[in-house]
Amino acid sequence: MEIEFENIGFIKSGKIKTNNITVIFGPNNVGKTYLSYSTYAAISRYNDIFREKIKIPKSVSSNLVLNGTARYDITNVFTDSLVKSVNEEVSSSLPAFFKDSSGMFSKSKISVIDSYIKDRVVNSEVNVNISVSENIILNIQKKKNNTCIDFTVTSSKKNNESGSPVIDLKEKDASNYLNILFNFFFLNEVLDSAANNAFIITSERTGISLFQKEIDGNRSNIVDSYMWSKLSTRKLLSFDDIMSQKVAKFSEPINHNINIIRDFADLKKMKHIMTANGVRRASKERADVIKTLESLTGGRYSTSDGEAIFTVSCSDGDKVSMPLSLSSASNKALFLLDIYVRYYMSNNSYLIIDEPELNLHPHNQIKMAELLVRLSNCGVKIIITTHSDYIVKEINNRIMASQLKDKSRLTELGYKEADLIFSSEVNGFTIGNDGAISEVEGNRYGVNAFLFDNVINDIENKADLLYTYLEEGL
Repeated sequence: MEIEFENIGFIKSGKIKTNNITVIFGPNNVGKTYLSYSTYAAISRYNDIFREKIKIPKSVSSNLVLNGTARYDITNVFTDSLVKSVNEEVSSSLPAFFKDSSGMFSKSKISVIDSYIKDRVVNSEVNVNISVSENIILNIQKKKNNTCIDFTVTSSKKNNESGSPVIDLKEKDASNYLNILFNFFFLNEVLDSAANNAFIITSERTGISLFQKEIDGNRSNIVDSYMWSKLSTRKLLSFDDIMSQKVAKFSEPINHNINIIRDFADLKKMKHIMTANGVRRASKERADVIKTLESLTGGRYSTSDGEAIFTVSCSDGDKVSMPLSLSSASNKALFLLDIYVRYYMSNNSYLIIDEPELNLHPHNQIKMAELLVRLSNCGVKIIITTHSDYIVKEINNRIMASQLKDKSRLTELGYKEADLIFSSEVNGFTIGNDGAISEVEGNRYGVNAFLFDNVINDIENKADLLYTYLEEGL
């Protein structure tokens, strides 16, 4: 997915193109968080808005009810004006997305650039039968290199006298069924279906893990305050007045994280989420991901009486359980990632992480790089913003390792096939102090981490100089 940005906070202009792994780095206060949040907005909203704007014409459903067959020509549906209107709606939703009332995002623009959507529309193939009732089956069919979609309805119910099929299908129901079929089986083929399952982990995750119950409690008190104001003899406060006094307005990514952590206490819901995402299906790749995850966390997360619990495995074999609120900052920082991997991960999804290195020792930052590569090899599209040269350089190591002709060398490096990634699968971007997004050069040795290298070289040069001064007695 290629996304263009304009006037997003400190970001003036630029674009990114997502890949299996997309790395965004830059100095502090240049807008990396704005970029990750806006990317999440584009990914999570674009497909939904696109679907809302395309509806099967009523004439098609009428023909289906009357004749049992109908054809929908999509030649003039996927136009530039449609894509433009979708992008405009995504852009106009940014103030609400960021919960901004200051006008900061009034001139912000996001544009998803999809140069090949028309080609994918023409080249797509669909042939699916769906049972919509006990007797009625709907078929959607589109052949390759064709711009027409054919719908057919059949019925197993027969007329007692003539023996011909009886199709008890109302036009309103037919319209609903056709739109569902079109959206689910056709649009999923031509849109980036990974965007249907976008998951973001914000840099505020440590605080969210700690204060989620207090946040929920405060929001619950709003209703109490409003009802008390209404029932008492005091001046009646409006709901907006109470909201402005008592509630912090969080951007959608932060709300997303709060909701995920709240849901973790609902075991029935989490099992349903696992099943819906196909996480229960075991695989060697998934086992590799879990192994790295557990080496990172050093324990397991669970819930008891609505409270998150962290259980650590000690070196002597004992297990110690404690409320997550009393565990280390790194355990809180990894909580959402653990939830994602165990419950939400699917082989066609986006995972966006703000500062994956948060609260991690350098050794664990390298493990984090391993986890990200293994996730990408499970079909998860990774987008990270980072200040960690350890993560970037370890990803680069795995790019170089993928090119080794003698695969036996991988063992001595501690790598296996699941740990490798090709340079063509990794994109890098940086944001300059001028607010411009720039693509970072990459080659067979990986992403050019010049931003980190310059700082490291500077501090090492100073250390060498100081060592010389001390040796010379200066």
